[in-house]
Amino acid sequence: MFTATMQDSKIFAGIIDILNEVIDETVIKVSKNGMEFTAFDESHICLLNALIPASMFADFKCDGAHEIGVNLEDLYKITKRFKANDALFLKYETESEKITMQAKGTGTRTFTSRVVSVDAGKIPPTSELDVEFDSNATFSINILAEAIKDSEIYADTMEIKLDASGLTTTSEGEVGEMIYNLSQDHLDAIRVAKSGTGRWSLAYLKKLVKANLLADKVTIFIADNAPMKFHVEFETTGQAKLLPADAPKGHVTYYLAPRVPEDELMEE
Repeated sequence: MFTATMQDSKIFAGIIDILNEVIDETVIKVSKNGMEFTAFDESHICLLNALIPASMFADFKCDGAHEIGVNLEDLYKITKRFKANDALFLKYETESEKITMQAKGTGTRTFTSRVVSVDAGKIPPTSELDVEFDSNATFSINILAEAIKDSEIYADTMEIKLDASGLTTTSEGEVGEMIYNLSQDHLDAIRVAKSGTGRWSLAYLKKLVKANLLADKVTIFIADNAPMKFHVEFETTGQAKLLPADAPKGHVTYYLAPRVPEDELMEE
């Protein structure tokens, strides 16, 4: 059994909204450390991992480790009914096979959702997350959102290059091309031990930038011939207790496989 109270339902609702963009079901792993969500999308193009640490809850009680299979579309239908200032109460009892969610604002509204059995193939091993990158950059998610809109004029993919000069996005089609250069001065932080370049699906990138529901900044990690790591961290407001400076932050992390050009596929 576990119970948890959060003074602001925005974080939990935002996590469900973000996950629902990419995956249809997942397992929520609940332990003394908090709530963790990890899953592949149906095509295994995108791996997603999210964490709400126990310290972000006003109250968090867990009697052990629990794995709760959930349908994201069903949970999203519930959480989108939460109001901006609602407090949230969560409860799971093994025997009931249901997760209970209470939105406390003008009165108390109680929703339940039945747990589901999730195909083990949709839950990646934790070793999938142990990837090292030589280069990364931190900047506004809105910048990436604008680059995506620019690229959509020309193609359904966008190339991203990270090197010592900064970050460059490129999209090319029959009618022309778009090049968006961001020098180091336009980035919050940059580390380049080795430059990296890749091309990614705009359809997936548009889903990733929905992480702006919880954070303003993103850190992307890029290496040649490797998935891109897209990482955002978030905090909560209205906390009932003061958190130590080293308290873990919540995060949403994606690993997105690059788009391989058709001519390269033909050669293979």
